[in-house]
Parts: sequence; C-alpha cells; structure tokens
Amino acid sequence: MASRYIYVGIFAMLILTLIACAINSRRHYKELGKAVSWLDIALIPPILGNAIIIIATRKWLALVGCYIYYIGMDFVVFEIMKFTEAYCKGAGKGQLAPKWVKWILFADAAQLLANLFTKHAFDIEWIVQKGQIYYVLKPLAGQYVHRVVVYGVFIAVLLVLTVTTIRTSRLYRERYSIMLISLIAIGVWESYYIFSKNPIDHSMIGFGIFGVIAYYFAIHYRPLRLLDKMLSGIVSNGSDACFIFSPRGRCVWVNKAACILVGVLEENCEKAPEALEYLFNLKLHRGNWSEQHMTGSGDSIKYYLFENKDVLNEKGKINGYYLKVSDNTKEQLKIRKELYEATHDRLTGIYT
Repeated sequence: MASRYIYVGIFAMLILTLIACAINSRRHYKELGKAVSWLDIALIPPILGNAIIIIATRKWLALVGCYIYYIGMDFVVFEIMKFTEAYCKGAGKGQLAPKWVKWILFADAAQLLANLFTKHAFDIEWIVQKGQIYYVLKPLAGQYVHRVVVYGVFIAVLLVLTVTTIRTSRLYRERYSIMLISLIAIGVWESYYIFSKNPIDHSMIGFGIFGVIAYYFAIHYRPLRLLDKMLSGIVSNGSDACFIFSPRGRCVWVNKAACILVGVLEENCEKAPEALEYLFNLKLHRGNWSEQHMTGSGDSIKYYLFENKDVLNEKGKINGYYLKVSDNTKEQLKIRKELYEATHDRLTGIYT
C-alpha cells in the first residue's frame, strides 16, 4: 500500500505549492501575474482527480476522480493557452486565440460530463497490480474526441511558443525556450502514461513542476547569465576603476582599470582595498558617499572622483556595495585654469 500513498503525498505537496504560487502571482505587480495565477489554479484539478483515482478502492470514488481529472484537463489547456498569449505578448504581434477554441473546450467538458447519463465517453475497470486494486480508464468514443481537442489546442500552444522562441531576441530566447521544453516534456510524459496503461499517472508530477516553472519564469526570472556577461563586459573594459565588495567589506571583484590603478592582479582583488587606501591616504567604508582625491603634484598631479554606493535587496537589507573611481584630471585642471583666469590679470598674472 505504500507506493500509492507516497504518490498521493507528492500530489498533495504539489497542490499546496501551486496554491502558494497562485496567491503570490495574483499579489504581484506584473500584469502577467493574473494569467500565472489562473494557470496554477487550473493545474490543481487534474492532480487532485488523479490522486483520488489512485487512492480509490470503490468504483464510484474512482469515477469522481476521473470526472475531476478529465474535465480539469480542458481547464488546463484553456489556461495554458491564455497564459501563452500573455507570456508571448511582448514578442509577437499581439494576436489572440480565436474565441471558438474556448467554446470547443467548453463543449468537450460538457460531453464528458454528459457521460454520467450517456456512458459514451469512458468507463473504468479494476485491475490488480502487486496485490493491490487499481481503477483504470476504459476509453470510449467521447474520450477519443476529448484527446483530439486537448492535444489540438496543446500543439497550437507549442507552435506559438516555437515561433516566439525563434523570432525573439537572444536576450529573451532562454525565457521562451525553457517554457517550450517544459511543455513538450509534460506532453510526452502524459502521452507515455496513456499508452503504458499504468494505473498511476506519474505525469501529474510534471504538471505540478510546470506550474512552478511558469511562476518563476513569468514573475521572478531575469536573463541574469546573459545580462551578467553583457554588464561584465561593459564594466571590465570601462575606463573607470570599479571595486565590488561583499556586505562585510571584502573585495570580491575588480575590473582592469582598477587593477592598473592600484597595481594588483584580478585574482588578488582582496588586496586592492588596502592598496587603494595607501595610495590615496583614505579609509574605505560602506554607505552612499562621494569624495574628491588626488595623487602627485605639479605637472604629474592627478585628480580622482570616488563614488561609493550600497546595493540593497527588496527588503532593504544590504547585499554589498561598489566603489567607482573616475580619473577627472582634465576636468579639474580645466576648472582650476578657468578659476585662475577669472581672478588674475592675463598680462601681468597679478591677483585681481
């Protein structure tokens, strides 16, 4: 008996996770949050129905699970379609799915519900596996209609995501491709279950995981890997010296300009703050501040602008801070020259 209860426990945890994702999505400021919320809610009935089928030891209870499961699948593909429209809104021409698709799914749910009286869609029969009784589907004509409708809409969604993935910019391609791969995976997993005649639909685990993936990529995801690479390239090759510190003040990264300024190698960046403090006779510290410092004298004088900024997370706690050191010698010399000319006679050099 252990195996069936293990799966029921897994499905229960997935349902609770989907509920949490749905609530958080609805509270989120993003417009996409509502579509994600409805998608995660829609994924619950098939998982719940399948859990009832697995645990059922009476035919009537297994039938209840079947109706929840199969009618829920119409709800799922409808919300996947609506979610895909919202998810791909910024990448395409804004086309919406035809309204008749909604009515086809509604009609399919109605004909499945009519099976209570007509017995045309499906029946169930019991089998014994490893000494335990399970109820499995006996598909009839209405069930095949249901599969054509569900798979038809599902394939249309995959085509939309495929086209979006191909046409979108490289920056956002990962965002769409992962969603496409996830949907293909659960589609293949569900198809395998249909033909395997296994009494336990393992693909429902994939449905729950997809709901969490959709929540993450729609609400919280940013293309960090590509952005990090782009920003790192910009900062690394910039003329300003940049020092990045952990919350406790440990230097974790410096760019090429910073290495040249303080005379350390990038792999020895931890030594950079000490060299910087010695070079400019100052004490580095956290906080948002800006200071002017100089080195040398006479014709070899150089002026530098220090700008330090704290980096806070969403809760206002510090994630670290960074220091940017800019060589503004030309600007400072120009200002001093203009100030001198404004206060001294040009011919005699006498202070006026």
